[in-house]
Amino acid sequence: MYSEEKNKLIDLYHNGFPQDSDAFVEYFFDHIFDEDNVVTRYENNRLISCAHIVMKKLKYYDKVVDVPYLVAVATLSSLRGKRLVEDVMKRTILLLESRDMPCALLYPFKHSYYEKYGFTTIDKEIDKDIISMFDKKKSNDVDLFYDIYMKYLQSNDIVIYRTKQDMACRLEMFYVDSDESYILYKDNSIVDIDKFQYKDNVMARIVDVKKALSMLTFSKDVNVRVAIHIEDKFLGDSDILFEVINGNVNVETQEVSKMSILSIDIDIQSLTKYYFGTIDIDGLPKQERPSIHLIDKY
Repeated sequence: MYSEEKNKLIDLYHNGFPQDSDAFVEYFFDHIFDEDNVVTRYENNRLISCAHIVMKKLKYYDKVVDVPYLVAVATLSSLRGKRLVEDVMKRTILLLESRDMPCALLYPFKHSYYEKYGFTTIDKEIDKDIISMFDKKKSNDVDLFYDIYMKYLQSNDIVIYRTKQDMACRLEMFYVDSDESYILYKDNSIVDIDKFQYKDNVMARIVDVKKALSMLTFSKDVNVRVAIHIEDKFLGDSDILFEVINGNVNVETQEVSKMSILSIDIDIQSLTKYYFGTIDIDGLPKQERPSIHLIDKY
């Protein structure tokens, strides 16, 4: 027996994502949904919009930190186009900032839709059309799937971190709509996932600027002091002092006099790309391009 609130959320999920099976929606609300990790908007006691937060772990170089995925962001189909979800997105990001989350991730139905909320494309997903090129062997061996993923995790710099229990849960979720899972082989060897072709998918945005940039690491010969004005059309602009002293990072969230030190303007999308090491920014220390794998979701 679900609560009245939960039933309303289930109805909104069905309305927003009619392609998802009843079995999967039931699984989501029984095993993934967390009442403390959903932001809602009501009008006249009617649930009209919401965003769910699913917490994951992120391996960021030598650190493992919490990272939220925003999923099942929905507005009643009859009310779409009225920008009602903007309030939900803003409150969701501010909630995550209050929890000291460095960044947020999501899978977009349309990249341009989430760009206005400060998200930018960071990672790619496997082009499923090429899977037919390989031999498929059925397997439900959690240990084998986990061993394959651990090898991949260890060879990547920024990647979703999974325990063996996480892997078991992912397979369990997969079996809700399918009774088969496969290992891909070529010439009797397991296919290296790095060899796949990818297409743009996963988006990200920095949430807590101080927490995110404090995670950066540089060699001991790096020394920088710069005032950064961050342009954020969705949440509002902000200013920080970014310092690197003998490779150690210090970030202060304050407006700094631009008369005495280097000052630069950066939009939140570019700063997010810098955090993930995919671009360089004049005035900030250069980083080596990391290997990234953020494909997850529920």
